Amino acid sequence: MNLKKMILMDHLDKAIKEAKKLAKTIDDPTHDIVHVQGVVDAALLLAREFPEVDKKFIEAAAWWHDAGRPKSNDWHAQISAKMASDFLIEIGADKEVAKQIALAIVDHSWNAPTPKTIEGRIIRDADKLEFISVKRWKHMVKHNRDEHIKEFIEVLPQIRDKILSLDASKSMFDQMFPIFKEFVMNNDWQGFDKVKELIENM
Repeated sequence: MNLKKMILMDHLDKAIKEAKKLAKTIDDPTHDIVHVQGVVDAALLLAREFPEVDKKFIEAAAWWHDAGRPKSNDWHAQISAKMASDFLIEIGADKEVAKQIALAIVDHSWNAPTPKTIEGRIIRDADKLEFISVKRWKHMVKHNRDEHIKEFIEVLPQIRDKILSLDASKSMFDQMFPIFKEFVMNNDWQGFDKVKELIENM
C-alpha cells in the first residue's frame, strides 16, 4: 500500500469513527444506529459485486448517510452529505475524496434522482433494502413506533422495480422479501394492519 492510499484509509477510518458516534445520537428508532448499521452491512454486500469500488469508501459513506437527521428529516440527505464532506476536509482529506463522499450520500432518498456515481447507487439501494429488514422492523415494533408506516406503504410497491437501480440489489430484495413478508403476516402489531393488506396484494 503506497503512502497516498495509507493516508486515504486513515482519513476514512477517522470519518467512520466520527459517524458512528453521530449515529448513536439519533433517537428515532426507525433511523438510529440499528438502521445505519443495516445500511452499512447491505452496502458492503453490494460493493462485493463491483471490484472497482473502494470498500472503505462505501463503509464511510454508509455510516454518514443519515448523520443529518437530528437537524432535519426533509433535508437530511443534503445535510448529511455536507457534514461528511466538511469533516473530511477538516481532518485534512483530499477535497476530491470529500466531494465524492458527498455525491455518494446526497441522493440516497427514495424520491431523489438516481445517483450519478456507482457508490451513490450502492448507498441508495442499501438504504432502500432496509425498508424490508426484519431486524429494523423488530426494533421499531419494540419501541412501538409507527409514524413511518404511511411512507412505507407509499414506497414499498416501488422499491424493487422503480427505485433499486442495481441488479444485485434486486436479487437481494428477492431474497429478503419472503422473510419480511412472513415476519409481517405473523406479527400482531397494530401498526402492521395496513402493511398486511399491501403485502397480500403484492
